[in-house]
Amino acid sequence: MNSHLKQGIVTGMFLSRFGVRMTAMVGALEIILGLGTSVVAPNLLFLMFSLGIISGKGCSFVYMSLNVALFTHFPNAGRQLVSLVSIGEGVSFILALPFVSYFIETYGWRSSLLLLCGMEMHCIPFGLIYSMKADITHGNRVMSNRTRAAKCTTSFSESKKNRFAPNENHVNHPQNNERKKDQCEPYTTATTNKAFEDTECDYANSCNNDSTNDKPKHLDSSPVNDSYITNDDDNQAEEEQPESKKKQGINLKTWKRLATNRMYNLTSISTITFLSTSLVMLTILPDFCMRHGLSLTQGAWNSAISSAGDITARLVGSWLLHSKLLPSIVIFSSAIIMCGITMSVYIAVNTPTYITLTTFFFMLFDGLAYSQYGAIFLDLVDLEDYPLGIGLNESFAGIGLLLCGYLINLYTAYNNNNYDYSILILAVLTTASALPIFIFYICTCRKTKAVILDHHQHTEDASTIKKIAA
Repeated sequence: MNSHLKQGIVTGMFLSRFGVRMTAMVGALEIILGLGTSVVAPNLLFLMFSLGIISGKGCSFVYMSLNVALFTHFPNAGRQLVSLVSIGEGVSFILALPFVSYFIETYGWRSSLLLLCGMEMHCIPFGLIYSMKADITHGNRVMSNRTRAAKCTTSFSESKKNRFAPNENHVNHPQNNERKKDQCEPYTTATTNKAFEDTECDYANSCNNDSTNDKPKHLDSSPVNDSYITNDDDNQAEEEQPESKKKQGINLKTWKRLATNRMYNLTSISTITFLSTSLVMLTILPDFCMRHGLSLTQGAWNSAISSAGDITARLVGSWLLHSKLLPSIVIFSSAIIMCGITMSVYIAVNTPTYITLTTFFFMLFDGLAYSQYGAIFLDLVDLEDYPLGIGLNESFAGIGLLLCGYLINLYTAYNNNNYDYSILILAVLTTASALPIFIFYICTCRKTKAVILDHHQHTEDASTIKKIAA
């Protein structure tokens, strides 16, 4: 898992350069290669290299190409679909363990790895299905990424939009005002820094609309003269070319956009801390349960019940994204806070029943946070910056996981293998990591809402004065 996370930046750069189909194909081949070479592993070090580095890198390629493919093929429902697809993690945890155990008992671990290698070959034909159009990877409109984020999430406050009549003159023609309308659409967390520009743009559109409506009817140009006026930039934006003819990759502008995005940086710090602490908690949880008297059968039931909580959380997360009750960043930060609070409950429970119940709620909030993990970065950055953005986050999360696990191991050994204080530290770090983005988002949205309300009040006052003067 650590190798899978640390190679996220390599995956992001490869995906931005070669697209989703090539990334999925290479990832599937790397998984097959890693599992196949593990069959002849002479020692543990070779097995760690083949399964950890080679197969881990392949899993990173397949996972990220899957997310980007869903986001781009289904711009309106991709965020919900990513959450639904992630249910497979919990389902496979319940179904795959008995099969793997049966394979190992019947054929041995080497033959079991060979069987898993053959089962992973199904990724190759499915990877070939991914589209190769240019708009799938980089977008075919200048503002399509931000518009997609605005349509897929619920904004904190909706600003008023101007409605253009179909028989207006060339200034108000829908074809010529299409980009202006996209730029003036209210954004969510991804564009809260541009709230002031949005309000000014809405005001400019309203002024243009009012000024053109005041013209006499004989000055209005005929719709026939405007209907065939085209813009070279619009034609270029509308045109779709094969992906092989348009290889953009990652440039300095992409790095600059990510470095100057404050909300992305805060969210990255939160997700890095959350991924590190939650994965360390999942690692020490079986040993913690065994130390509190859970048998192997009770431990198996504990894992099955916790997986049921994870599956339930993915379904709830997908429904929340579909219903648009709350922005994804609010759901994500709230789930992290509740996950940290649930971690601290482990210190006070001792019986197997309460440990199993606590594990269920821990996996419930943990799965809810993971269901929003892919969607929040799509809301914070443009689609063309998404592979690098999430790749950087996963790379630093892999380093954080390694460092956090090492320090927790040292601290647990210092306390005579007592996990109570270690779990308390993990709970505090998890809860504290989500507070900055939650507070920053609420304060930013309140400021944006106040500016929009003041602007609309000013616009209504101006229109009232104009009507009285007329």
